[in-house]
Amino acid sequence: MITVHHLNESRSQRVLWLLEELSVPYEIKFYQRDKDRRAPKEYCDVHPLGKSPVITDGPVTLAESGAIVEYLISKYGNGKLQAPTSGQEYLDNLYFTHYAEGSLMPILAQNIIYGLVPQHTPFFIRPIASMIFKGLTEMLLVPEFKRHFEMIESHLKKNKSGWFANGDEPTAADFQMFFPLELIVTSISERATPKIIEYVRQVHSSDKVYGVTNCHVLRKNTAVEYEHKDDAPKDHVRVCGMLRFERGVHEIESAIIDREDVVEDRERDLAKLENANQDATIVSSRRISLDLYKAALTNLKAFRKEVEKDWSNMKVDRNIGYVQYTAPIMVDVEGGTLYTSDWGAFVANEEKVKENFEGNVIDIGVYHLLYKPRQRNEGKLFLGSKYSRRVLTEMFYPRGGSPTTFKFPEGRKLRIVGCATEAEIKNPADRDHDDEPCLIVGKDGNTTDLTVGRYAGLESFSRNDEGIESMELAIYNMDNDAELFSDIGDSGSLVWFMKDGKAYMLGQLHSGHHKGGSTGNHVTYCTPAWYLLEQIRKKFPYADFYQTSWSS
Repeated sequence: MITVHHLNESRSQRVLWLLEELSVPYEIKFYQRDKDRRAPKEYCDVHPLGKSPVITDGPVTLAESGAIVEYLISKYGNGKLQAPTSGQEYLDNLYFTHYAEGSLMPILAQNIIYGLVPQHTPFFIRPIASMIFKGLTEMLLVPEFKRHFEMIESHLKKNKSGWFANGDEPTAADFQMFFPLELIVTSISERATPKIIEYVRQVHSSDKVYGVTNCHVLRKNTAVEYEHKDDAPKDHVRVCGMLRFERGVHEIESAIIDREDVVEDRERDLAKLENANQDATIVSSRRISLDLYKAALTNLKAFRKEVEKDWSNMKVDRNIGYVQYTAPIMVDVEGGTLYTSDWGAFVANEEKVKENFEGNVIDIGVYHLLYKPRQRNEGKLFLGSKYSRRVLTEMFYPRGGSPTTFKFPEGRKLRIVGCATEAEIKNPADRDHDDEPCLIVGKDGNTTDLTVGRYAGLESFSRNDEGIESMELAIYNMDNDAELFSDIGDSGSLVWFMKDGKAYMLGQLHSGHHKGGSTGNHVTYCTPAWYLLEQIRKKFPYADFYQTSWSS
């Protein structure tokens, strides 16, 4: 298997993109630069220059990104990603393959150096050094930026395909140009031209959507790493086990009975109004209301039939994807955080998921269709939820008189917009009834549905089976009389909190523990979201956690 020796803040990204396009199995070995920003000794043991990227492929060790790109396409391309062998497209591919490192990267590297030098000068002369190097940048580099970026903009404008060789797929020129263009967009974005920005977005775009849950939810053997290979049988992921499915059907049936009672009562009331010769406007209004409830009832009954017909077979009907990757469950002893890593990713079934995909949102209410809508949000009537707007809002600010950070979302769907920082996790900003620091958090789980709890801080937890002590986010029930924040079957749920009226990830739920006594002593354990996302990006470097549509 190919090993990519990845040095942080380096050019390895282009190699990872190429390997993904070729569908070639590979592994990544990570290295961190030392305090002087040089490669560590173990990296230099792979290649004496300590430059990145470097790959090993059996007996072959190869450095220099251009050489790696040509080697991989030649050996593993099998006709893919090949540039034309003649004509203007051939010349464009040849030119930009060598231009990327030969002409463009030197001025971008020089810009980075000009920014770093003042930071390494003595404090009392740092302002002077900053002024000097800022002046050098304006005098020497900015004119070069303008010439280079305008040339790239002009070339991309005339290429209808969006790729540098104007073909239907990327070629060596694209894999070489990607890194400097991404560097432009991220480090000197104010100078990036529209086509450069569009190009970087195009590279990052994907039609694959992954779901993330616990490793122990997806796999029985949680002690080893698993990755699906293209020719291997798929380990399918199915929504709702039999108990959860039966519960859902029962909930629909209960709603039907409730609506039938409402319709019966309203028919009786309407008949009384008509017999009493009430005002025609009032009678008309009541009849419209009755018709709406009848329509809702009709749709609920149709929905029950649809569920029983199209979703009752778990193996066939409730397949929402297949397992792509799971990391072995472990405690981060080597990294020193002691956080639990228990995660896996599955590829979402486009046929089942795409039509209603909205990204990471929490639905805190229930809607039923009144009639078949022409558009997604048209013709819906809200008929109830676990918590009322007032109760849910009050739960998110437990201290009397304190300002609430919770704002009821439009359409009752709460979008996740960010992730709690390490500092926010270590120092919760809110206060509870006892004036203790906390964060009021929510989750929507498979077993207990929408619940609200209280995060009081990090807590040590001894894992009995392995005898290894881990550090967990501890989520408690709101009070001694409150319902459980989580229960068996809720594993993998996203735990979130509110900040400035918006929802942020706090952690991923993986287990729970009852400390005895009342239900108030139940604690839910979570892995911090910032740490989880960091682990996911090691396997999926270009993961976008805040996408709002199926395609980028």
